[in-house]
Amino acid sequence: MRARRHRLAEPAMPQQPTYNANARQQAAGWVVRLDAGSLSDAERLALQAWLDENPAHAEALERAQATWRELDMVGAPRAAAGPRPRAAHAGPRGQQQKRRYRPALAAACVAALLIALGVWQYPRADIALRADARTATGETQSLALAGGSAAQLDTGSALRIGDDAAWRDVQVLTGTVSFNVGHNDPRPFRVHAGQVVVTDIGTTFQLKRDGNTTQVVVASGLVELAAPGGKALVHAGESATLVDDDRIPTVAAVDADAAMAWTRGRLVFVDRPLSDVVAELNRYYSGRIVLLGDGAASRRVSGVFRTNDPLAALRVIEANLGLRATHLGLGLVILRGRAQK
Repeated sequence: MRARRHRLAEPAMPQQPTYNANARQQAAGWVVRLDAGSLSDAERLALQAWLDENPAHAEALERAQATWRELDMVGAPRAAAGPRPRAAHAGPRGQQQKRRYRPALAAACVAALLIALGVWQYPRADIALRADARTATGETQSLALAGGSAAQLDTGSALRIGDDAAWRDVQVLTGTVSFNVGHNDPRPFRVHAGQVVVTDIGTTFQLKRDGNTTQVVVASGLVELAAPGGKALVHAGESATLVDDDRIPTVAAVDADAAMAWTRGRLVFVDRPLSDVVAELNRYYSGRIVLLGDGAASRRVSGVFRTNDPLAALRVIEANLGLRATHLGLGLVILRGRAQK
């Protein structure tokens, strides 16, 4: 059985790279595709064209692949180191340490209890009642829709289906859903999220609904995004983001392959703050990872991780960034910088 691989983060090479963040993002996308299996002829031609476009692209790809290989050996369970020796006795000093430890232990227990009672109650009851399909934490689901279309739900997502005589309608209640739209049905295909309506014009795209924010990423084809403030066309390789207000959607270029890597069981990060990475890992973790310290939160992370083992990804982050993860039970993990000696 091939060992699971998790990649991180900070450059192992001392030289300054000659490529920019966009090249790093593109290289990460190619690493994901290469890891997923054999490239098609079209993909091989596209990769060669990208490499020929700029000599720095080959450096970016080589660096991404080197990081991928180097981190295969990282992340072994701590249990391999054996149990810690037990103290012979607890004297006055040990009693003082116990007294200092009790408030921290009590606080940790309260935090864990609050998490168990509140944070993990997902999806909320109202969403659960309205949804025709939903996924639990760490779960994904594929769903066939009318007209040859298909939807794939990411972790913690909920979808409502509402076809009528004129439209093939679905509504993303929460989370992220990828759509591959078929055209065996003459009715147009629409996706609703809050005040946003996405109309397909022959495409593969994903929609993410987080609170009152909607983001659309288009992998192929074209969609029309309508909001109270106006409309926007979103092409392949672009994303549009909108908060529930009257503003016109903001459209920007995006690496759609990296943004939709979760559909292949991967998470891709390029020069992202650790706080963002931990937030994303929490979406796939049935417990809760809490990051302490502004200094640790701002550390930068680049890498590709598997969605089905967030704690293995956390071990890689811990080892490579010099952090310490404390497991307090009930799935609660505290991540912080190591204490200075």
